[in-house]
Amino acid sequence: MVNEPKKIVSRNSSEQDWAKKQISDTLKWSGHFYKCSNKLICQAAKLCANNPSIFANTIQLVDKYDHDPKTQWNSTTRAPERFRFDPLKGLYKAHIPILDLAGMATNILSEIDKPYVERELKKISDEHEGELVSETIASKLSYLLTQRALENRSKRKAISGEWLVYAKTSYTNIYLCIGHHKERDMKIFKRAQNAMQEYPFSFGI
Repeated sequence: MVNEPKKIVSRNSSEQDWAKKQISDTLKWSGHFYKCSNKLICQAAKLCANNPSIFANTIQLVDKYDHDPKTQWNSTTRAPERFRFDPLKGLYKAHIPILDLAGMATNILSEIDKPYVERELKKISDEHEGELVSETIASKLSYLLTQRALENRSKRKAISGEWLVYAKTSYTNIYLCIGHHKERDMKIFKRAQNAMQEYPFSFGI
C-alpha cells in the first residue's frame, strides 16, 4: 500500500496564512506556542511571511537564553534586554533579525557614521583621485556600504531588527507583541497590554 504524500499548504492561497501555520506548528512542536499571544503570532506572520522560521527560532533562542545560565547569545543581534523607561519599563525586548530592504537600510544607515567607513572612503578616493566614476569604483563603494557594513554589524552582534516584546513571570516568559522602531512607546505598550488579556492569571487581570 502506497502512503499518500503529505498535503502542503499552498502559499498562493494566502502567504500570511501559510506563515502563521508554519510559525504555529513550529512553536507547538518546540513547546513555546502557549507562551505566545495570538496578537504576536498574527504580527509575526505578516512580518516574517517570507521566512517564518526566523521568528520561531528567535523565540526558542530567547527562551533558552533567559532560563539556562550556560546558554550563550548565539545571534547577530543584541542580547535581550529590559526596557528602562516608562511606559515599557519592566518589560523586555529582543531583536528579530529581519533583513528585508527596510531592515537592511536601517542597519546600513546606522553603520555609515563609523570611523572605519570614513577611512575607507578616503582610501578609495585617494586611489582613484581624478578619475571618473567607473564600475570598479562603484563596486568598491557598494561593497563597503552594504556587504561590509552588514558583516561588521553582524560580527559585533549589532544587527537591529524589530522588537520582540515580552514579560517575565515567576514561571516562564510570555511573548506579547512586536514593536517597531519608529512607533511611539505608548502605542507598543497598549498593544502589549491588550496581549496580556490572554493571560489573566499571569498578570493578575
